[in-house]
Amino acid sequence: MAGEKRNMTAGKSIGGLELRLLEKAGRISNLQRQTSFLISSAFVDSEGKKHRAITYCADFIYVEDGLEVVEDVKAYSMEKQQFLCTEAFRMKWKTLQKLYPDKVFRLY
Repeated sequence: MAGEKRNMTAGKSIGGLELRLLEKAGRISNLQRQTSFLISSAFVDSEGKKHRAITYCADFIYVEDGLEVVEDVKAYSMEKQQFLCTEAFRMKWKTLQKLYPDKVFRLY
């Protein structure tokens, strides 16, 4: 399944069902939903203002071919030929790839 496209047109519920079937078939393992990743720890700035931690919550995480895959489901615009993501999501997604280079990141 490595790099293989899955049909995610119906969103997260169908994607979750498909992943559970792949896990049952032995193609993936350790399927988890809604797992948080730390992007930046909470801190207090030089003026004493508290800032909350920045996290990202993955739709799905699983192991495929020995690699941990972090997967997020987004709407896709056929007209624009791209995933519909907010700028905040794009920034988090890029930062995650830098912070966690040992993981595979996929959008569906």
